[in-house]
Amino acid sequence: YQRRVHGEGLKSKAQSSYQVRDAFLRSFELNPNDATTAHLIGMWYYSVCELSSIERYALSKLFESKSLPTTFDEALKYFLQAETLDPGFYSRNTTYIGLTYNKIGKKTEAKEWLSKAANNPVLNEDDREAVEMAKSLLSKL
Repeated sequence: YQRRVHGEGLKSKAQSSYQVRDAFLRSFELNPNDATTAHLIGMWYYSVCELSSIERYALSKLFESKSLPTTFDEALKYFLQAETLDPGFYSRNTTYIGLTYNKIGKKTEAKEWLSKAANNPVLNEDDREAVEMAKSLLSKL
């Protein structure tokens, strides 16, 4: 019984996640100039790509008709689109562009974007976290 309830909880969470993604995509269709929505779609794809292989397998079994992104390219597309729409609008977006380039093995681009992110002004706690994350990864590249 406990296993069935847990599985239903996972399925419900996964369905909600897809509903959130679909709402972001619809919102972006209605307002394709919204950098924040583009960033949020990028974060959704990045987060799914960060799931462990076991989590991805479980999701693929729960949603046989739903395909999971297999690369970070989709996330990068939205992060770059957000940056094109409103350059420098969000420190975390700049950082995630660098992180994503690193994930796909493009070290030169990763260093370029992480250097930008590491030099972003710190105006709040979110900026501080994004700058620290960028500096940390940059020091390892």
